[in-house]
Amino acid sequence: ARIKALIGICQKRQNRLEDAESNLTAALPLVTNPKIHILMLTNLIEIEYAKGELQQASEYATSLTKSDPSNPDALYFAYRIYSDLADSARNALTVLAPDSTRMHLLTAERFINAGNASLAIRQYQEALAKDPSITGVHYELGEAILQNSTDEDSLNRATAELELALKEDQRNAGAEAKLGLIAKLRGNPRLAEKYYTRALSEKPDEFNALVGLGDILRDRGENEKAAQYLSQASKLDAMDDSLHYQLAQIYRHLGRNAEAEVEMKLFAAIHDLKSSESVADRRRMGP
Repeated sequence: ARIKALIGICQKRQNRLEDAESNLTAALPLVTNPKIHILMLTNLIEIEYAKGELQQASEYATSLTKSDPSNPDALYFAYRIYSDLADSARNALTVLAPDSTRMHLLTAERFINAGNASLAIRQYQEALAKDPSITGVHYELGEAILQNSTDEDSLNRATAELELALKEDQRNAGAEAKLGLIAKLRGNPRLAEKYYTRALSEKPDEFNALVGLGDILRDRGENEKAAQYLSQASKLDAMDDSLHYQLAQIYRHLGRNAEAEVEMKLFAAIHDLKSSESVADRRRMGP
């Protein structure tokens, strides 16, 4: 099986894709050597992607990320393939059901990703108008309302949507965390802490609850505990530069200067990267 695998890899390099695929797929279940197995998966992904077989390529990409989760090639393949699959599904939905509930939800998500929460709110409302029984939308709508504005009217509207989300699913940790944010914005940290704690009891890695509770503990002067929650959050979203900055300040206050220096370097690097990307985006969009 190992020889068959190596032959398949050579055939791939010679652009003999059908022969390569045949040998590699036959050998894949039989080869136990981790390095060769990863190399086989990488070649199979490239073959299937070149053929336009995105579903099969995604299955191999999933196997590769499980086998070697820190492999940059595996992460790149996964991102590229899943992005293409998402684009393909979106295009099909646009053609087949342009005014469907799901199309409104997809459009809302695109507006959220583009930073336009106001238009996203309209799309979520359209989706609910078409299908009031659809689950998960009240949470998304509440989140979009908060993203768009935090004035008192928006807080009231968001609260109503998030409470509806909890009626749909009492274990919705995201809704609990957002209600915690609303309580904090209204100057009630004790109530916010209760919401955040409930969210983490349902989902220990709820990002917004970790950040929110970390902020409350920091404001209270409990820096050791705050650092634990914010550090856990930064592992969930390593590109959040504000978390690295907060951790640097807390570590410096605690006298953990080496850790503070690491966090400040991460903050500066990510902040510069985001700034350069923002400039590039503005140039692409034009005046």
